[in-house]
Amino acid sequence: MLAADGLVSGYGRIRILDGVSISLSAGEVVAVIGHNGMGKTTLLRTLMGLLRAKGGTIHLAGRDITRRETAMRSRLGLGYVPQGRQIFPDLSVLENLQIGEAARAGRSDIPAMFERFPVLAELRERPGRALSGGEQQLLALARCLVGRPSVVLLDEPSEGIQPSIVDQIAKHLHELSVRENLTILLVEQDLQFVASIAQRVHVMRKGRLVAQMMPSDLADPDTVKKQLGI
Repeated sequence: MLAADGLVSGYGRIRILDGVSISLSAGEVVAVIGHNGMGKTTLLRTLMGLLRAKGGTIHLAGRDITRRETAMRSRLGLGYVPQGRQIFPDLSVLENLQIGEAARAGRSDIPAMFERFPVLAELRERPGRALSGGEQQLLALARCLVGRPSVVLLDEPSEGIQPSIVDQIAKHLHELSVRENLTILLVEQDLQFVASIAQRVHVMRKGRLVAQMMPSDLADPDTVKKQLGI
């Protein structure tokens, strides 16, 4: 469904990604873990087209999107929930969701999002800035989903969020992958969260994917320390 081969990217002359290759099948949840500054967010931004790939290729459902603009990648089915949520703070919950599906034709999925996330239905007229961190994260996820992506890139969805909302997000992501065949590439520091939904886990160090782990391996502190290079 999504595949990168030999991906090279960075900022200006600074190379961050150094030949990253990764692939995900339809309905699979794959996580990338590693210390801060190792290139995890850069990987997602490059896959989404927010950073230009300086080498390698990116394919989505068999289509080469390496040189495609971000908007086109979105229309082709690639969704992105960035670190820090980045919702529109002065717009209401409803208006944020309307923007999320503005480029897509057909019936609205907003009623379905309100059914999936009842708290957002209750807050539909509230501005984004008035939401808690967890509510903002649910809104960011829902805003992505109304665009009907086939692949979602998720960057640190549990960051700064109360455990009850983290559990909700994990439940929704699992259901989306199993019941709706949604493919998810997850960057996350919370290893318990990763273990609860991922089928495979990659370890990133200095812009390279250096090891692959099973989610069950994350319960062993010694294994985690060894793989992360601690």
